[in-house]
Amino acid sequence: PPLALAAAADLAASALNPSMDSWDQAPAASALEADLTTALAAEIYPHTPSPDAVITTGGTEANQLALLLARERHGPVQTVCATNTHHSVARAAWLLGLPEPVTVPAPDDTMDPAALAQTLTRLDRPLLVVATAGTTDTGAIDPLDTIADLCATHGAELHIDAAYGGPLLFSPTHRPLL
Repeated sequence: PPLALAAAADLAASALNPSMDSWDQAPAASALEADLTTALAAEIYPHTPSPDAVITTGGTEANQLALLLARERHGPVQTVCATNTHHSVARAAWLLGLPEPVTVPAPDDTMDPAALAQTLTRLDRPLLVVATAGTTDTGAIDPLDTIADLCATHGAELHIDAAYGGPLLFSPTHRPLL
């Protein structure tokens, strides 16, 4: 069931019906979006002088954008993900003409780092690993630090699908999970 605050926010958004197409159609919402993306980017990249982020319509679009950007940088990347990864990753690979993702096991609904290491060792480059920060079914979070280290060791790019769990960055209590 929705939270009362979420219902109130949805009511306000529906009543205001801001169109985010351009600043002149929704100046307050555009300013709020800019503040939010600036704060989020600063949380993720605290040592970058001018970090930036973008808000998408949801996790499906964000995953497709991640695969598109990796393809534009490196050509036909091989995506590696876990069995707990959102189905939109495989669909995005198909839509973008990329190879079918290689999947590694996800016992306990999180990516198996040992299986990922073996997979990264045997695959040709370029590689894009998709980790999950909050599955839609259980909220499980992959071991992100370990996965990031493996990506660095094997020269793979890392995309973290944080559509569900990303806002934990703003929580002092739950932030360490990410």
